[in-house]
Amino acid sequence: MPALPTTLALVYDRQASPNGGPLQARIGRCRDYAADRAWVRAGLWIDRDDAALIGRPTARPAWQQMLDVAHAGAARGCAVVILIHDETRLAHDAVTAATFRHEAKLAGAQVVAVRGAQPRR
Repeated sequence: MPALPTTLALVYDRQASPNGGPLQARIGRCRDYAADRAWVRAGLWIDRDDAALIGRPTARPAWQQMLDVAHAGAARGCAVVILIHDETRLAHDAVTAATFRHEAKLAGAQVVAVRGAQPRR
């Protein structure tokens, strides 16, 4: 019997302010979400400072690097999930967030917001 494809969890966030406390808490929730589902954590990408404020996916270097990893994982037959704490980690407006989600889909990944998600039992 062939092995089922592995689910790769890629964690993404952005931080424009110097206060790292909230960032670490958000990342921890994403990591817990992946662990709860036995997904393989394939990395963490954070856009910082000015790059975190730009509303175009192509202008965020960490986002672009993560999409390269997503594409490679999908090409190997893995399910790829990009974990974000909430929708504001992509953008503060729905149209821009949809653009990021579309870019992820083109790379073979699904974006999942973990805030408010129910734990798996």
